[in-house]
Amino acid sequence: MNTIDTLAVRNRIFADMVNSLPLYEGRGRSSYHDCGNGYSMRLIHPSSQEELETYCRRLAEAGFREIYRNTIGSNDFRTLQNEELLTVHLYLVGYSGELRILMARNPTLQPQCEAVPAKGGEISFLRALPAGGGMGYLIGLCDGSLLVIDGGYNKNNCPEELYLALRESVPDPDHVVISCWIFTHGHNDHVGAFVGLCENYFAEGHIEIKSFLHNICLAPEQCYYISDPYYEKTVEVLQNQFPTVPTYIALTGQRYRFANAELEILYTIEDYMPAAILNESDAESEEDKKGNGNLQTVVFRLTVNNSSLFFMGDTATVCCNEMCNRYGSLMKSDYVQMSHHGMGDARPRARNATPEIYDCIAPKFGLLPCKKVSVPQKMELPINQHLASLVGGWENILCSGIRTERIPL
Repeated sequence: MNTIDTLAVRNRIFADMVNSLPLYEGRGRSSYHDCGNGYSMRLIHPSSQEELETYCRRLAEAGFREIYRNTIGSNDFRTLQNEELLTVHLYLVGYSGELRILMARNPTLQPQCEAVPAKGGEISFLRALPAGGGMGYLIGLCDGSLLVIDGGYNKNNCPEELYLALRESVPDPDHVVISCWIFTHGHNDHVGAFVGLCENYFAEGHIEIKSFLHNICLAPEQCYYISDPYYEKTVEVLQNQFPTVPTYIALTGQRYRFANAELEILYTIEDYMPAAILNESDAESEEDKKGNGNLQTVVFRLTVNNSSLFFMGDTATVCCNEMCNRYGSLMKSDYVQMSHHGMGDARPRARNATPEIYDCIAPKFGLLPCKKVSVPQKMELPINQHLASLVGGWENILCSGIRTERIPL
């Protein structure tokens, strides 16, 4: 199917969904966008809480049932679905008055479930993977299963290290249960080890994956400058090798529960649309203006027992600024994964975390996904010195290339 045909099909699907929804009558201007992950989005600005409530009532009258509701400060998030499995996820951003309405047919949604409290003697843990300079974390849950976040490169021995770490981190190494594999975005240094694991080790039958979570956007206008093939590779592996395993598309404001862990999505690519990925706006050269996919990062907070962990992936400065405006100090967490492997502002693409977002998170510990040899250089960067001052010194920055032992949660 050529690009024109694909666009025509997407337009027909989108028109069908829009015609299936009740009419939105509000004062704001609307724009429509292909999210590239099965969802389409209508952006309305300005809107209001009253207009949101009115539209949700119209959805209910049209046969939609509310499945999820969440509020974070002045931000209101809701997910509804009808009997034809048309799903609507809509949320009002308090400070800006933007209303985003996302629509999809037959999306996978997590069944409603209660958190599983840890019992005496059950210790959850965080384990950082060496990941060859990429990023990978394991979270051990009270039921013996794991959450996996990214994984690292598909080069050298990273897939093998991941495979061994998975088997070492569970009660039965011959039966590794992964409650959910979470991908922040589709770069090789984050998802490559997963692809390598599937290619070389999965056939041994020791690993059971119960679900996946990601928001990898393959919309052409958002991927025009992305040269990393692992965005498409990861989606292909999920579709071809795990066709019956639920794959959740992460949407801002939604919560997921896995045993004694709760995951709350704080930012996705839809929050950046309608802007196309051209990376940082202050880039000077044409090469640096070309986006490389970091703006697709899913940002989330994970709460395990009484510990909260803020995962930033490779989120960019523009995303950090938006989250500060939306959530402020409500982002406070015990741990923060340092954005983009602790890179600073030496080049436009590396301008990721900001002092403001670290101040809002106010962590006790930092998680630095990088090689041990890179730590001295990272320590010199002002943004990392700022974080070190917040957590009480570099001894509270846990580098993946130095510490891979279990950290109790």
